[in-house]
Amino acid sequence: MGEAWEPTRGAATWRDEVLKATAERTGPGDCRRLLDILYTEDLFGGGAITAPRATAALDDPDGGAQLHYRITSYRAADLDRTLAWLGTLPDTCGRFEAGTDGTGRDVRVTALTPPEAGDARRGLRVTVGGTRPDGVLTVDLVAVRVGDDALSLTNGTLGEPADGATLTAVEVGTRRLTEVRRQGRAQV
Repeated sequence: MGEAWEPTRGAATWRDEVLKATAERTGPGDCRRLLDILYTEDLFGGGAITAPRATAALDDPDGGAQLHYRITSYRAADLDRTLAWLGTLPDTCGRFEAGTDGTGRDVRVTALTPPEAGDARRGLRVTVGGTRPDGVLTVDLVAVRVGDDALSLTNGTLGEPADGATLTAVEVGTRRLTEVRRQGRAQV
């Protein structure tokens, strides 16, 4: 990941300031659900075969970014349903208003192309305007399925996340997950 990244010192202040916001949109709750997922980092929800097997959080103190990994086991069909749902969000929630204190925040959801990694993958970039006078919150959300295991990753910062950090984290994480799965089968 590079020298700038270090183990986290705790949740970034933008997590509570911005991500606790609830979508004030009529119709499907997909946009609200997306904001909740970004806050809780529980992309796949209930139905896990096991509790999260691994989590990691890193900070880039120079840029104020936080990168969080979560690896869990699920049924491949359930993972694929979640990945398909993620793919609908740029259309369903492309732009909406969110807020908790009466102050609307402009939220935009666009597709993010993750690297060719794992068996299936999907990515989003979520930008939340009006967070501070000097910028917007941007969070990359990427999920990768490797067999019945899932790697989900968020990379968020006030400003623009380094594309290289998100892509490198996905590649390294998927490669490591694939190797751990291979070693686990060899030991059985």
